[in-house]
Parts: sequence; C-alpha cells; structure tokens
Amino acid sequence: MVSDRPNRGNPIRPVSANAIAHRGFSSSFRGFDPVEVREFLGQVATEVDALQRRVAELETALAEQATMAAAAADQPVEQVRPQPLSAEDLMAQVGEQTATVLRSAHAAAADITARAESEAAAALEQANSRAAHILDEAQARSAQVLAEAEPIAARIREEAETGAARLREGAEREVEGLLARAREQAESIRNQAEQERRLTVEGAQSVREKILSDLSRRRRVATVQIEQLRAGRERLLESYGVVRRTLEEVADELLFRLSPFEPRPVDVGARRFVPLDETLLGHDLEKLQDGRVSGGGALFQRLLDLPDRGLAEVPQNPQNLELRIGRPAGGRRVLRHAY
Repeated sequence: MVSDRPNRGNPIRPVSANAIAHRGFSSSFRGFDPVEVREFLGQVATEVDALQRRVAELETALAEQATMAAAAADQPVEQVRPQPLSAEDLMAQVGEQTATVLRSAHAAAADITARAESEAAAALEQANSRAAHILDEAQARSAQVLAEAEPIAARIREEAETGAARLREGAEREVEGLLARAREQAESIRNQAEQERRLTVEGAQSVREKILSDLSRRRRVATVQIEQLRAGRERLLESYGVVRRTLEEVADELLFRLSPFEPRPVDVGARRFVPLDETLLGHDLEKLQDGRVSGGGALFQRLLDLPDRGLAEVPQNPQNLELRIGRPAGGRRVLRHAY
C-alpha cells in the first residue's frame, strides 16, 4: 500500500483548498461512506486554506521588512556627516547591508516555510490517519450492513420468488380458463355454422326441387297444349280444305247452271284453260255481261264471238277484270265457257 505521508526530503507540492474539497475517489465493492469522506475533506481544505493564508501573511511581512531595510539603507543621515567615501567603498557598504537584509529575509522565509511545511505535514498526517480511521470504520460498517442485509435480501428474494410463483400459477390458471372458454365458443360457433349450412343446403335443395317440379309440370302442360294446338291446326286446315273445295264445286255448279248459253258438245281436246290473276275472283257472268265490271263487257263479247271453240283465250294480265268461273283438275284458276 502506498503511504500518503509527505516525503521530507522533497518539497511538498502546493495543494489548494478547492482541489482538496472537490477531490474524487474511485469506489470499490467494499468502499467507504462518501458523505463522511466529503465532510472530512472539507475540514482538511479549511485548515489548508488557513495555513496558506498564514504563509501569505508571512511572505507579505517579509517583503515589508525587506522594503524597509532597503529604504533605511537609501535614507541619508543629516546629523552625522561622515567622511566622503569613494565609490568603491560606498558600493561595498551598500552591498554588505543589502546582503545582510537579504540574509535576514531568507532566514525568516526559510523559518516560516519550515514551520508551514511542518504544520502542513502534521495536518496531512493527521488527515491521513483520520481518513484511514474513517475508512476502517466505513469498511466495518459496510461489512456489518452487508451482513445484516444478506438475510433481509434473502428473505426479500424468497418472498419475491414465492410471489412470482403465485402470480405465474394464477396467470396459468387464467390462461387455461380463457383457452377453455375460447374452445367452447369456437365449438358453439362451428356447430351453429354447420346447422345453418345444413338448413341452407336443405332449403336450397327443397326450393330447387320445387322449381324443377314446377318447370316439369309447366313443360308437360305446354307440350300437351302444343300438341292440342297442332291437332287443332291440322283439323282446321283439313276443314278449310274441305270447305274451300266444297265452295268451289258449288260455285262452279251454280255458274254452270246459270250460264245463258245452250250446252252443246265440244271436242274435249279443243278445250283450253287460260290462267287468270287472283283479282278475277268473285264475279259471275251476269255482272260481266251487264258491264258492272270495268272492262268485262268487251271480254264477254269476245267470248260470245267464239262459241265453237268452247273456251276463249283471255289476256294474261286483264286489267280491272274480276271473274272466276271454276278450277280444273290441274289446280290452276281458269275462265271456262259454258257449253
């Protein structure tokens, strides 16, 4: 361990009171009470400050004595008129007096310095001793406090571990309860969703079956109605054909019976059937003869002028002639002459 005592062979380095009061120390595991150390350093700084002021006062007094000695050496004495001295003697006397004053000043300064060093060394030794004592007391106190704190710390640590275990067990129970409730809710939601899905599927299938059944029924009804309409249409067409043929035969027979000409034999090979336009339907020979059909009189006259031919040739597109006499077996509309 390095001693803090001053070395008397070497001069002490000046230390200010502020540096002592604010001196910092490194801490260790088994350290000292920083409050007590700071208080002691404050006391040491106060004593060092007083010693430094005392040294300054002594140095000031030494300087004043040196100044007074120099002034006394320079002041002339009027009562005594010494013999005039040469320059060499004067310089020798002044130098001797000055040297005496300087020796006295140096001796006083050395004495003051020695006393100050002695007092400072004593104060520093006392401070070191007190610091060591305080350090020993602090170490002992810290050891005692540590010894007293270890059971307390062990008890606190045990209580903390017990509390943590209780909290952990409570948290685990709460988590298990939450998980169980979550599982129950999930199972309930899944069952409800499955039931809704089953009801939805069954409802959709029922609606689908109803729609398909209704469509099938409507299709059967429509098919029956279409077949009935087709059968009715065929019957109407057949009836229309029968009525039409009957009307044509009746019209031909009436026109033949109402003809004003005497029937006479005609060569069948000489017969000629002339096609007529659709607009020549619905008029008889009387209307044609009476001129009630526009252009019919001239055509009727032509028919009268050709009695031997059996049938007269009619223009392909007779204008304003609406005459129909009959329909031969060939199916084409013709104008037939009565015979």
